[in-house]
Amino acid sequence: MRELLHDLRYGWRMLLKTPGLTAVIVMMITIGVGANSAVFSIFAATLLRPLPYDKPGELVHLNGIRKQGSFQEQPFSYPNFADIRDRNQVFSQMGAYSGTSASLSGKDGAQQIVTPVASAGFFETLGVKPILGSTFQREHEQGQSAPVVMLTHGGWQRYFGGSPDVVGKTMVLNGELSTVIGVLPQSFQFGPSQSGEIWQSMRIKGWGARRNAFWLNPVARLKAGVNSQQAQAGISALARQLEQQYPDDNAGIGVQLVSLEEKLVGSIRPVLQLLMATVAFVLLITCANVAGLLLARSAPRQKEISIRVALGARRGRILRQMLTESVLLALFGGTVGTMAAVWLVPAIIRLIPQVELAAMPSLQSLHVNPGVLAFSLGLSCLTGILFGIMPALQVLKPD
Repeated sequence: MRELLHDLRYGWRMLLKTPGLTAVIVMMITIGVGANSAVFSIFAATLLRPLPYDKPGELVHLNGIRKQGSFQEQPFSYPNFADIRDRNQVFSQMGAYSGTSASLSGKDGAQQIVTPVASAGFFETLGVKPILGSTFQREHEQGQSAPVVMLTHGGWQRYFGGSPDVVGKTMVLNGELSTVIGVLPQSFQFGPSQSGEIWQSMRIKGWGARRNAFWLNPVARLKAGVNSQQAQAGISALARQLEQQYPDDNAGIGVQLVSLEEKLVGSIRPVLQLLMATVAFVLLITCANVAGLLLARSAPRQKEISIRVALGARRGRILRQMLTESVLLALFGGTVGTMAAVWLVPAIIRLIPQVELAAMPSLQSLHVNPGVLAFSLGLSCLTGILFGIMPALQVLKPD
């Protein structure tokens, strides 16, 4: 420990001897570490962190597939969704959602807002329990039933000031009086419908009740002991039955199961992987440039090092001392880079298309967390060793 403290003091003095060069190197490291830390924050939140639902690995998304022509994905009709929900043998729970908007009337007039709709069983499938009231039930889906809504935590605060007796109160949506039956927890987020603070229960009537009206997106939870391949086989068989039973509406329509995580973040994964590889390459270039600067700085110290070795100093001891200088530089740059990452993260998120961003609930409240700080610290130390080892070995080479 005493030797380490001595090395730190010695390294600090050596850095102060060349303040201009030290500042340039710290700035270069700041850019490299800051960019990597910011991108890693987004990468980890999107691809490494599990979805914020109960046992997210069991959740799947059902895509309708037109098997002829361009093999394109499409939503489900309500009758097809209901048949698969009621007749399948591979799901323990199943629900559906759809994005929509509505006119909300109030004392300041009407405004158009995002109001996603959900079926009975949707929140139960995700494992989300309301903090007040209840969730949507099958009877709410009847075309002639009175409209009911659930509020997100933000909607509860915005429209009712967080009143604990909000259940039973009403809102006017599309000219109809809608009753609040529940409030969702603050932690609830759901991809494509993230911006909606009012969830409506679906009501099946008119166009929405037709088998050839495709507007629903089903999600389901696999039964215990059923894997995704078994589930796909079971649902494909059921889709073929529906195709034979309703050839006019279901001809050429199949069902594809994907994990809910893949549905929400799959399209952004290649972009983030490419971005992560790019900033890693930038960091390698930074290390090479800093190594060149350190090598130029250490050339005049060749004579000093030779004298110390001649007087009995161990080469390993000198190597450690020089690496301590490099790691100090890297830690200074890494500290500033981490602070820069706090600003860079929201800047990068603003560049993500709104459609993609809405589908990634983990990015809605992203910040530089302890995991990212640990990544930055480790990356800084590794960077210091990478750009410091070659100049140190070069200086220590015997004449």
